[in-house]
Amino acid sequence: MKKCVVLMSVAFCISLGAVRAQTNLVGEHIEGGWYYSLYDDYGEKTAILTHVLEALDVRDLQIPEEVFDLGSYSYYKVTGIGDGVFKECSSLRKVTLPPSVRSIGESAFERCDSLESINLENVSKIGPYAFYGCLLLSHITLGPLYEISDRVFSQCGIRSVTIPESVEKIGEYAFDGCDKLLSVTIPDNVESIGAYAFDGDGLCKLVIGHGVKKIGNEAFGSVIYEVRSLAEEPPFYDRSSMDGDLFWSGTYKYGILYVPEGKVDAYRNAPGWDRFVDIRDSEVPDSVPNPIKSITFDRDTIILIRDKWNNGLVFWEITPENASYPRLAFDVEDPGAGMDFSISVGSREIRANAWNYAFDKERPFRSDTATITARTTDGTGLSATCTVIYIMEQATTFSLQQDSIVIESGDAFHGTCVLLPQYASYVYNIEWKSSDESVARVMSRHWSNRNYGIRGGNPGTVTITARTTDGSNLCDSCVVTVLPSSTNIGQVEDPRMSVYASEGSIVVSGAQSGRSVAVYNTAGIVVRETVV
Repeated sequence: MKKCVVLMSVAFCISLGAVRAQTNLVGEHIEGGWYYSLYDDYGEKTAILTHVLEALDVRDLQIPEEVFDLGSYSYYKVTGIGDGVFKECSSLRKVTLPPSVRSIGESAFERCDSLESINLENVSKIGPYAFYGCLLLSHITLGPLYEISDRVFSQCGIRSVTIPESVEKIGEYAFDGCDKLLSVTIPDNVESIGAYAFDGDGLCKLVIGHGVKKIGNEAFGSVIYEVRSLAEEPPFYDRSSMDGDLFWSGTYKYGILYVPEGKVDAYRNAPGWDRFVDIRDSEVPDSVPNPIKSITFDRDTIILIRDKWNNGLVFWEITPENASYPRLAFDVEDPGAGMDFSISVGSREIRANAWNYAFDKERPFRSDTATITARTTDGTGLSATCTVIYIMEQATTFSLQQDSIVIESGDAFHGTCVLLPQYASYVYNIEWKSSDESVARVMSRHWSNRNYGIRGGNPGTVTITARTTDGSNLCDSCVVTVLPSSTNIGQVEDPRMSVYASEGSIVVSGAQSGRSVAVYNTAGIVVRETVV
C-alpha cells in the first residue's frame, strides 16, 4: 500500500492566477523522493507533483508552494497534484495545500480512508475519483470550480458541502454514497446534474436552483421529505434507463415538492416530476379541513454503540390518522461523525445507525449527540423531538478499586479506576459527586488512562460517587475520611486547641477569644502571629 512523504520547503511567493494548461515541459525535478514535472510557459515557471517514492508513514502533509531546481537554478511554483499521487495513503489525516495549487488530478487521494481535512478553497479543477472512498472526510469548502467531476466525492463521509456559485455542472455519481449528507442546496448557476449524483441514503432536504435545466437518472437517492425547486420551468428529466426515475419512489409518495407560485400544473405534467403526490406552491395549504392535533415519538432518547450491530428506532404517531396533510418535515441537528440516519415514512419510523468504521485506536473518537425533530406541514406548527447519543463502546465493568480512603486536609489521593472494555466511551464524562465538597472533592480525571484524584478539605467524612453516562448506568462509590493535617505542625501549647492545615491555610479552633497565636517554622522562626 502506498504511503506518503513529507517534503520540507520554504514558501516564497503566492499566486492566485487562473489554472492554465502546462504546454512546455522543460524537465523533471526530484526532491526527497517526490517527483515533479517542470514547465516554463512564457516565463511562468510551474511544477506538477507527479508521484512519490521512498514513502514515509505520515499523518499531516504539507505540500510545498515552490521547489528549487539546481539544473536551471530557478524556482518553480507548485500548481497541481497529478493523477493518483497519494492514492490509498492510509496514514494520511490532514493535507495542507498552498494557495498556488489550483488543480488536483484523477484519483489523487482516492481511498485515503483516514483523511479528515484538506483545504480546497483555491482549487479550481478536481479530477474524477480524486477523493473517492475518503470515509472520514466530513466537511469540505470548495473553491472556484466550473465542474464537480464524476465520482469525485463518491463514498465519502461528507456531512456538509457548499457548492460554489461558479459551478455549472455536477457530474455523475459526484456525491454517490455520501450517506451522512442530509441537506443539499444546488446554486442557481448549475445547469445540469448527472445521474446518481446524490444517490445516498441520508438526504432529507433538497433545494434546486433557478438555473437547473437537466437532471439525470435517479440523481437523488433516499426518501427526501422536502424538495424545493426554484426553477420556473421543470428541469428536463434525462432518463438513461427504462427502469429508473428522477427520484426514489418513497420521495414521490411521502415527500413534498415545493415549486414557484403558479407552477403546480407545470410540474404535475412534467416527466419525472409528475409522480409527486403532494405538490405545493406555498408553505401552508389554503385549506386544511382536518388538521393534525398531535405528534409524538414513542421514546425521547436513542443510544447507539460503536462497533455493535445496533439500530436505534423511534416511531412517531400523529392524530388524527386521517389528517388532511399527514406528511411531516424532518430536521437532524448536529449529527456526529458516528451516525447515519434513515427515515421510513411507510412504517413511521426513524432509524439511526451507528457507523461501524474502525477508527484509529490511538486516538479514540469522541461520542456525539444529535437531535431529530419532526414537524407538521399543515400550518399547525406542531413538532416532536428525540435525542440520539452515539458512544464508542458501552462500559461493561466499572470500579474505583477503593472502598475507603483516608487522607489529611490539603493532601490528595490518586487512584485508577477499572473501566472495561478498553475503548469504552464517555470515560472522560463520568459523573462524579461528593456528598460534601468542602470536605473532599474530585480534582482531576483523565479519560485515556482512567486516573482520578481526590483532594481533602476540611476534616470530616464524605462519600464520593462515580457513575457512567453511556447508558450502562454503572456506579461505584467510596468513603473518604479527611483528618486534620499534621504537616509542619509540631507543638501546640494549649491542649484544648486544635490546629491543622487545609488547602494552604492553617486552621485554629478551640482557642479562647483574645488569645495570641504564633506559628513557627521548623527552624523556630515566627512566620505568622495573630489574635483569635
